[in-house]
Amino acid sequence: MLCLAACSPPSTEIASNRDSNYSREPKRLAVVENVRDPLVLQSKSFQDAFQQKIKNCGIVGGYVVRPVEEFDAARPPHDDVRQDIDAKTNDFVRSFNPDTVLTITEAGFRRKAEMANGHVAFSSYEKIEYNLALTDTQTRKVVWKSHIVLNPGVGTEDVPGTQLATDIVARLTKDGIFRSCPAGR
Repeated sequence: MLCLAACSPPSTEIASNRDSNYSREPKRLAVVENVRDPLVLQSKSFQDAFQQKIKNCGIVGGYVVRPVEEFDAARPPHDDVRQDIDAKTNDFVRSFNPDTVLTITEAGFRRKAEMANGHVAFSSYEKIEYNLALTDTQTRKVVWKSHIVLNPGVGTEDVPGTQLATDIVARLTKDGIFRSCPAGR
């Protein structure tokens, strides 16, 4: 895709809050992705980039994607499909045996549709929001929270998973959660 003046790079806005009493550093991090659409978090680029970045910090990572339907909250808790998904997620976390769990939940998104001849010709993401929570498995307390607004940029065909992974790891490093990360990565 050729972009001239109309293109803009992806950007993220991250607000975070760290528990000041948390002093451990994650060594085994399970990532649970709660997403409705195959946005950035289900993309291979996000998982590959995040895996490599935390590996550079001396952290072993494992991933599970928990698909969330738009009407998931309206389903009764005894729904067989939902219980099966939740059981698989819990089984993964138990078998991976992490010291921390990072939950990434899609909080919403806005799409821009371009019309041509009365039909949607192109639909791109203008904004995607995520809520993140890092839980220490020993104390079962949330030790870090974040709200991320991802602006994928104009003229980009894919949602920038690599950029999001980079920004999340940078913020966890800046907030003192990841202390063994190489400088500038």
